[in-house]
Amino acid sequence: GLDSIGQEFGYPLFKEGDQQYESKTMRYNFGTKKGYITDVITQQGEGYVTAGRTKKMEGDILNMVGGKYTTCDEHEHPHFYIQMTKAKVRPKKNIVTGPVYLVLEDVPLYPIGLPFCFFPFSSTYSSGIIMPTFGDESTRGFFLRDGGYYFAINDKVDLKVLGEIYTKGSWGLSAASNYNKRYKYSGYFNASYLVTKTGEKNMPDYAVSKDFRIQWSHRQDSKASPNSSFSASVNFATSSYDRSSLSSLYDPSAYSNNTKASSISYSRNFPEIGLNISSTFNITQNTRDSSVNMTLPDLNISLSRIYPFKRKKAAGDERWYEKISFQYTGALTNSVDTKDNLLFKTPFSQWKTGMKHTIPVEATFNLFKYINITPSFNYTERWYTRKVMQSYDQRAQEVVKDTVNGFNRVYDYNMSVSMNTKLYGMYKPLFMKSKEIVLRHVITPSVSYTYTPDFGKSRYGYYETYTYTDENGEVRMAEYSPYEGSPYSYPGKGVSQNVSFSLKNNLEMKMASDKDTTGYKKISLIDDLSGSLSYDIAQKRWSNLSLTARLKLTKSYTFNMNATFA
Repeated sequence: GLDSIGQEFGYPLFKEGDQQYESKTMRYNFGTKKGYITDVITQQGEGYVTAGRTKKMEGDILNMVGGKYTTCDEHEHPHFYIQMTKAKVRPKKNIVTGPVYLVLEDVPLYPIGLPFCFFPFSSTYSSGIIMPTFGDESTRGFFLRDGGYYFAINDKVDLKVLGEIYTKGSWGLSAASNYNKRYKYSGYFNASYLVTKTGEKNMPDYAVSKDFRIQWSHRQDSKASPNSSFSASVNFATSSYDRSSLSSLYDPSAYSNNTKASSISYSRNFPEIGLNISSTFNITQNTRDSSVNMTLPDLNISLSRIYPFKRKKAAGDERWYEKISFQYTGALTNSVDTKDNLLFKTPFSQWKTGMKHTIPVEATFNLFKYINITPSFNYTERWYTRKVMQSYDQRAQEVVKDTVNGFNRVYDYNMSVSMNTKLYGMYKPLFMKSKEIVLRHVITPSVSYTYTPDFGKSRYGYYETYTYTDENGEVRMAEYSPYEGSPYSYPGKGVSQNVSFSLKNNLEMKMASDKDTTGYKKISLIDDLSGSLSYDIAQKRWSNLSLTARLKLTKSYTFNMNATFA
């Protein structure tokens, strides 16, 4: 109809089943279920179909002349659409067209055309075309982006391939996939590649940049494997990717995030031999200065305590050598600090590589049945692939560093022995005759001795010297370590001999229970009263005396006190 000023209003809205049609004029025969419609608008799939003249056939089939197909929300006057000369629409199934061509902002692009098209629609999980979006970017021109194809491979994995193109020559491709295997693993993967061209060709401001981004998230189901686990959280991109990607420009939070971190972890446990292996791959990057720190890999190996001399079929008492045990802990690291455009060009000689082995050996013996003696030997070895030698250039008056590549073995060890026992004292007060009360005093004395050799001697090669002339013209000597800055450091200097003493006290009272004539209850009078100090034999110096007291006042309240005496 027409309103008071002659404007049209109240367009016919026709519903048949779950289909809805909006038009300006409509003639429909309810008997034959056929009709004639002008300016029809109907939604099919993710887009809208409009046509000037439409004949509705039996079975919901629409024959159109001069139709349009668009995913633009302004479907009455879309910014972009595919012009269909003629078409047959089968709602929720497909569209079959004659010749078609693309129209952008009412400008027909006749060269971009096809003799016919087929648009399938389905409400079920299926593959299909993803229609692009249209826009304008100040430096790259008009664009079509986020258009491509969706591959419904199966119910476990899919694939989405998208592209973008700009009128000034920039373009990009991306591939994204979701995957999920029930009770096994699930994840998401996305890879993007961008070629950005700015300025005019053959002009001073012309520039071409190539960027990529990789995102990967993987989670293993806890039920998949009880003895192994694998997880990944990767977000890596070249430093200029966020400046080139339209998605980042539309999302200020993504553009302002200067730090990205990626990590891949794997662990494996071998319970039958007590071995555990874990490894991580880490990348941390700062897009502000394009710096990258990568660790590939960071590996840790641990072996549970084993007794190598213990007999499989023991007969009689345990032999002394059967009490000897050892453990093993290993670590490997390989890292580099560089720029993102040099990450795969950095030579291996510039990587910081090291491996560390730690082997503690110990045993526990009894002396006179009541004294426990525990000797131990701790050995640590490090492997490095380079060392840095230093010298002084008198002419330039500066320290010159020379990196020497090769296998370097750095080791140290220490030995110790400790003794401890327990003394029990029982006392029954005579003045408490009304109740049966017994006091128990437990004293735990211990003493230990530790020895570490001097690894600062020249024969080990862990420390070097060079001479230089200071500003007063005096010749001086400077000491350094070629392994300074190495992943697992290096041994210290000087002989270390320490004797440590400690004494612990515990006082409890045991008394007959009022509720039960046969039962007893324990009351803690002094839960712990301890003192410790040590003596450095090499330096001939005593340490401070440390005292600790702990009283259990109630089940909920405990009093602690610490004191140190010089």
